[in-house]
Amino acid sequence: MTQHGFARDNQFQIEDHQETSVTLLLTENAETLTKYPFKFQLRVRFELKDHELGVRFSVKNSSDKSMLFSLGAHPGFNVPFAGEGGFNDYFIRVAPKKAYQRIPLKPPYSDPNDLQELDFTKPLALNHDLFDSDALVLDLKGQQTTLMLANTHNDHGIALSLKDAPYVGVWSPYPKQAPFICIEPWWGLADTVDADGKLEDKFAINRLSGEQQFDAGYQISFF
Repeated sequence: MTQHGFARDNQFQIEDHQETSVTLLLTENAETLTKYPFKFQLRVRFELKDHELGVRFSVKNSSDKSMLFSLGAHPGFNVPFAGEGGFNDYFIRVAPKKAYQRIPLKPPYSDPNDLQELDFTKPLALNHDLFDSDALVLDLKGQQTTLMLANTHNDHGIALSLKDAPYVGVWSPYPKQAPFICIEPWWGLADTVDADGKLEDKFAINRLSGEQQFDAGYQISFF
């Protein structure tokens, strides 16, 4: 597979299209089966309501055999917003306020055996050096969580809310000083440093029984 899996390299079909929503569908094909030997339906639904964008995923196992999968999203936001200040004028706030366990990345691997702690009892000021070891990966343990991206110049910002994601990554490319930040809900992680290469043993892998469906998602609101 390419980095981050095969789905993003494929053309989705438009299954449903309304004035304020669209549902996209990807199913297995001859090419995907050479990389990922499972029959599936992956739906991604985007729906706009007032100042909120909802994103919903559904993964269906289209066979009677057990299916293994990981899922993630990669929403990115311009920093600064429309020229409002500079990158270092922005911060991330997390609710609930507390210290979160951080899973270090040792690219291209993760290391859940070397947990660190990030204090989000107060806002985390952004600077590019935060990402010198790749993304900041928080272990949410499935807790409902909201991450807010805001700045010191005004009250404008973005809030990304999660109900069931076990992990979230906060990322900006390093050492390139790019004018954006990504807040990435994940239902899965990169291989661990001690992975044996077997998908069934992969840390944080998801399993679906035959004909079963997995549902997840997140909401982005703008203020």
